[in-house]
This record gives sequence, structure tokens and C-alpha cells, in this order.
Amino acid sequence: MRRVAIVLVALCALLPGELIGQNSIYGIRGLGFPGRWTTARGRALGGGPGAFDPVSPINPAGVAAFPRVTVLAGASTDLRGYTVGDVSVDGLRATRFPLLLIGGRAGSLPIGFAVSYAQYTERSYDVTLADTIDLRGVPVAVTDRTISQGGVSDLRGAVGVLVSPRLRLGVAVHMLSGSAKLSLSRQFADSAYRPYRVTSEDRTKGLGFSAGVVWAPLAGVQLGLAARTDTKADIEVDSTPQGTVNLPTTLVAGLELAPIPALRWSATGIWRSWSDADPDLAARAFDTWEIGTGLELGGAETGASRVPLRLGFRYATLPFAPADDQPHEITLAIGTGLTFAGNRALLDVALERAMRNGGGASERAWQLSWTMTVRP
Repeated sequence: MRRVAIVLVALCALLPGELIGQNSIYGIRGLGFPGRWTTARGRALGGGPGAFDPVSPINPAGVAAFPRVTVLAGASTDLRGYTVGDVSVDGLRATRFPLLLIGGRAGSLPIGFAVSYAQYTERSYDVTLADTIDLRGVPVAVTDRTISQGGVSDLRGAVGVLVSPRLRLGVAVHMLSGSAKLSLSRQFADSAYRPYRVTSEDRTKGLGFSAGVVWAPLAGVQLGLAARTDTKADIEVDSTPQGTVNLPTTLVAGLELAPIPALRWSATGIWRSWSDADPDLAARAFDTWEIGTGLELGGAETGASRVPLRLGFRYATLPFAPADDQPHEITLAIGTGLTFAGNRALLDVALERAMRNGGGASERAWQLSWTMTVRP
């Protein structure tokens, strides 16, 4: 299998320079920065409900819980700064729309369905590096700028069956597709040399399958399990095949406890075998672990408080780095939600503080997310 350099080796070394407007400094390597497959409510709870939530494209068994048609759209804005060596940059900003979903129930049958769009990986960045090269024995200062815009999307079709009031099963098919437009330009300090610019487009496509179960053995207790296998990503550069990249297997497990209607605690753990891609990339690729937990107090459907309070904590390792030092992320979250039109419209918001370290860099970010859900 041919090795595939997803990002330019010279830029992936995270050398000191100026990075402007990238979504994350940890999205330059490998296939990019992994997406979060959860809603604003799930983010506020640290990702704790992921193994059960019908509107999060993690466990397809969750879609069996849809009582009627549900439409959801979400957005997220990041304010970020990073440090690499002696270089620190603040004031970076990015906005994305990482989640769309339409779901419902098949008439009077105990079958739910959903079609969703989620962000699989994100590869948008803007990198400027200054250097000096020898041209005909004379040192000439140059400025190289690389801009990448794009990523890989996950389009999922899921079906869930309500076997009994306590048991849900589900399966899903995932179509992975995306592109990243890459632009490389060089400016010379000596006006005797003309600047130049090269552009290319990387296209990625793949396929995945997932299955899951949600079981409520007791009142106020839910257990969720899911497994997903993604095959290979076919890579093309300007319509020319460049090879394939092995995609990870994903395992999910979660627990939710609701001793009283106004109090709900949840936790979800996710493991992904990203190291399967290591032989195919210029970057190092690591298996990743993620554990998220959150506490929700109140809410319109509990009868205790119309405005819930949500608190969350999340720890995750990141898949790609330029060296053997695997990056990790710690996130603290808080959020709430509002209901409208007789509980047929919901607005959830979450504020997160993310702290990322490793791979020769560190990054701090404030992340504001919102999700609008309509149930006509």
C-alpha cells in the first residue's frame, strides 16, 4: 500500500511561524482534527449522553426513541490561541456547522429512522512560514503560505427498532466524503524573483457501518453500547488516485442514571483505533480514548425547572502528531436550554473551555455551541 502524505511534511513539523485562522493547530497533521458527533446539550454535558442520545449520530439504536418527526441543526464558534516553542498567537476564530439531522418514526410501527450530517474530520488552516534559501549561491529570504480549506463529512442513514419499552436496537450506514482545497504560495524578498502559487484539491471518500443497543434494565437506568467500523479512505489529488488510508474501528459504552426526574447523570466512553492509519500517513497516528461525563439539573420536561443547568467534563486523546508525544484535550463545559411552542422547539447552548497539549504545542480555546431542534 502506498504511503499517503495527507499534509505537506515541511508544514507538519509545527515549526515556529505564523498560523492564521486555522480551526486547530492539531488539525494540520494526518486526516485533520476529529469532529464531535454530539449536540450542544451533549457538549454541555461533556459528551455524557452520547451513547443514548437519539439526535447524536453515535449509537444508531437511539433513533428508535423518536416519538415523531424531529429536525435539528447546530453551529459552533471557537475563539482560540496556541503556543509553539517561543511563538504564541491569540485571537484566532472559526465558525462551523457540524451537525444536521432529520429523524422520525415509521408511522405506527416501532421503527425509528434518521438521516444525519456530521463532521468526521476538519482540515482548514492557514500557515505562514519565513525562511532563507540559497539561490545561485546567494541567500534570499522567502515567505511560504499554505492554506487548506475543507474536511471529511459523515452522511449517515440509521434505522432503529423498539423491541420493548426497555430495549432498542439499531444499525446505520455511513458515507464518508469530502475535499480540501490546498493553496501554496511563495513570496521572495528580492524583487528579481517572481512570486508563484500552486493549487490542488484532495478528495477523500470511504464507507462505514455501525450497530448499537440501548437497554434500560431498571427505571432511571440506561446502558448503551455501539460499535462502528470504517473501511478505507480513498485519496485523490486533482482526480489522480494517491492511495488509501485505513480508517478506525470505534467502540462506545455509556451509562445514564436518573434517580429523580430533575436529576440526570450520564457518562460515555469512546475508543478509536486511529493507529490503523499510521503506515499510510506522514504523521504519527495513535489510538484514542475519550471519556465524557455530565450532570443535568431541571428542565421543562421534569416539572422542576423550565431552564436546566448542565455541567460537563471531558478528557480525550488526539489521533495525530508530528512525534511520539500524543496530544490530549481536557474540556470543562456549562450549558442550558430553552423550550418554545409547547415544547415543540428547543434551543440548547453550551460554553466550553478546551485545553490541548502535546506534540510540541499547546492550545487554549473557548467554544460556544448552539443547537435548534424542531418537533412539528
